[in-house]
Amino acid sequence: MRWWIYVRGVCHDAHVGRLYQLASDAGAERLAQQWYESIDLTSQVGTRHHIVPRAILRRFANRSNQIRLRDRITSKVRIVSVGDVAVKDFYTFIDLNMEPNGSMEVWLSEVEAEFARVIRPYLSTSAFGGARQPQRVDRFALDTFVAVQALRGMRTRRAMELVADYGMKLLNQDKISPQEIQELEIVPHQNDHIQFMHRASEALADHLSHRPVSVAWLGAPLLIIGDEPVVLIPRDDAPKGDLRELIHLKGEYVPPERLVQISNGLGFHDADEVILPLSPHQALIYGPMGARSDSMVWNPAGSEAVRIAREINLLQARNAFGWVATHPDGPHLAQIAWPKPAPAVTIYDDQSLPAMAVNARPHARPRRFLK
Repeated sequence: MRWWIYVRGVCHDAHVGRLYQLASDAGAERLAQQWYESIDLTSQVGTRHHIVPRAILRRFANRSNQIRLRDRITSKVRIVSVGDVAVKDFYTFIDLNMEPNGSMEVWLSEVEAEFARVIRPYLSTSAFGGARQPQRVDRFALDTFVAVQALRGMRTRRAMELVADYGMKLLNQDKISPQEIQELEIVPHQNDHIQFMHRASEALADHLSHRPVSVAWLGAPLLIIGDEPVVLIPRDDAPKGDLRELIHLKGEYVPPERLVQISNGLGFHDADEVILPLSPHQALIYGPMGARSDSMVWNPAGSEAVRIAREINLLQARNAFGWVATHPDGPHLAQIAWPKPAPAVTIYDDQSLPAMAVNARPHARPRRFLK
């Protein structure tokens, strides 16, 4: 395991945040413990946590800090404040002392601050013509932020809930009735998602580090953003659907009915590009694995910009879990094609009742408390 530590330092007479990746040795563990002991573990408990950082949402907002938001479930469109696009205690977990702990939200704020520092120069018109690829530490900050953003939302949490529900019911089919399998939902604690997000983001950031990255400047405010803003464009040969026929274990063919495949859509290894909108005009784009690019900024215009925006917006709408948003004066949300929401997870097995129940679950997380 590696520890990700933010150390406040002095550079060119200005205080800046520096992100360092440290090996898992005694020194790194000591620094991690010092950071943990230096923060208020309860300062973010009971507060509203943004799934998409305010720093990005503000770039889609008007001068009153408002955005136009469309609910992915009800299709209602309304003007809301950026501060209200949040979920209370979404990243609060219960620690080993059985106390609510807000340190994950503090850590996310550090990750967001480093990303904002690194990306800011590329969002200025002065970046044209001379912007180069970020250096190692800055590139690590970019990759870490995008990896965390891809894992921190409701889609990942809902997928983990459904997989846990499936596993528990599959192992206990002889103890629960078919009606209970259909109607009862077994939901894990959000601690599981928070732990997974922190652990898995390291491997995903490493994957992203092997892709070229750039900022696309569109000639007009064409882009929208959803609550799952990191979207993937598949490779032409990306596998789809039920792949159990292709599985071999230790070189031997295994009948599909003896296998379980759990899929939450296109994986990063099967993606040609990885895209994150940064504003109505700009998007961060990771290119194909192993490709090279010296320039950090490029400027598609005219019909090319419209084509790119249309593709990104369609992916934002499909991948969104709860909402999509745009500038109040930007693309009208009623005019955008709304594809069927991508399922949080799909389970392929021998048509077991637990799998059929999970695959039939609603896209949205169920309401557990009604007034």
